[in-house]
Amino acid sequence: MMKTLIIYQSKKGMTEKLAQKFKEEIGQADICGVDDEIDFTQYEAILIGTPVYVGKINKQISDWIAKNETLILSKHVAVFLCGMNFENESIVIESNFSVQFRNRFPIKYVGGAYQFDKLNFFERFIVKKITGEKTSREEIREEPFKLILNHIKNR
Repeated sequence: MMKTLIIYQSKKGMTEKLAQKFKEEIGQADICGVDDEIDFTQYEAILIGTPVYVGKINKQISDWIAKNETLILSKHVAVFLCGMNFENESIVIESNFSVQFRNRFPIKYVGGAYQFDKLNFFERFIVKKITGEKTSREEIREEPFKLILNHIKNR
């Protein structure tokens, strides 16, 4: 069986929740944060998870991809995005990933959350102003989740 690594960064917890959900569905997979020391050369498949804030993926994930892009391109990879701006998925993907990367691997928004209890006053104000949302909610999009999951499992 091919070894799978799930690597992610999470600010408010939703990306971590999605990473755990993927791990449960994949079965045998190792999961770690982007800051963890790990020899990812031993993995044939890598699932990368990142939150998206104001159209940008997490800087640590972006830096990790840039640093390891040659090795990543030799693996079976998929990327799941965590955020609620589903309508701008193509813009987010185009502005955050190289042409080579996005033409080779599936990249999808699989879910997101507005977690007002975890936001400071300024963040709550901005979210309310931009989105019109006033209460916490989360959403996991089953179709993109399954697409990413099937890509990783059925290589």
